[in-house]
Amino acid sequence: MSIWTIMLAGLSCVLAGCTPHGQDKHDLDAYRNGPPACSAGGYLAALDEPARVAYLRGALQVRPRSPCIAELLAGQPPAFLPVARQAILDGGERSDLSLLAGAVAMKVDRGEITAAQVDALQLQAACTDSPGAPAQCAEQLQRLRQALQELDDPSSRVLTQKSKVRLSDASATRRVEATLAMRTADAPAASGVACGGTTSPCREVTHLELRVDGQPVPVAYSVYRDLFDLHRGTLKADAGGGVLDLQGGDASESYNVRIRFDAQRVLSRQMYVGTAQDDLLQETVYHEVIYE
Repeated sequence: MSIWTIMLAGLSCVLAGCTPHGQDKHDLDAYRNGPPACSAGGYLAALDEPARVAYLRGALQVRPRSPCIAELLAGQPPAFLPVARQAILDGGERSDLSLLAGAVAMKVDRGEITAAQVDALQLQAACTDSPGAPAQCAEQLQRLRQALQELDDPSSRVLTQKSKVRLSDASATRRVEATLAMRTADAPAASGVACGGTTSPCREVTHLELRVDGQPVPVAYSVYRDLFDLHRGTLKADAGGGVLDLQGGDASESYNVRIRFDAQRVLSRQMYVGTAQDDLLQETVYHEVIYE
């Protein structure tokens, strides 16, 4: 075959709208005609199931692939996840199973899916039976197993590489809850505070919500906006309210923070050097001020 024949065939394919091997033009159009994956949460919620599946499969086929697909999957209701799993097995790349496993781990962290619903997805079997599934699938399955184990103790959670985590605990008289939202941020971070320590980009805390007996507690901006690279959180209820302990940083830059609160407000925040609470670095005491 001459080079001119090859070039003409390629030109004909472009004019006819051909897609590379393994890609589906209908799915690609469904994705390209919608918003980018990073801002498609509300858009997908309004679609019926076939249209949602087409958008997802198109998003998985586009290169370079959006970094928000796992987060997008995590935002879908649990009933859609088996459909997404089958769509990946039928038309996607088996390596995409790692994205689904990561998304399910996010939903477990957020308390949005039960252990029984996770078991029904049979992700372990799907990854094992897929020669094309990379090591990332095994890594995400390990993360998922860890998240499921933490369901038994909702008062203590690993925070590394998670976007949203809920903690809860109860005493004889109180029930307390804490929700942390985190994201990856290049320096300078959205808060205006440059990433500290040795990691860049770092993980910043973008929101902290505290509740006592179901009622929200006002949280000042200064309580959390200088916290980066958290890797564990522990919440304990006591007679007056609760205590939230957060560990962050790495090696010589490690630190831990203790936040005390009651039903009305945050009482204090103490920051310590390292993982123990021996060397107090900073203490902030919050007071209630009433203007008449």
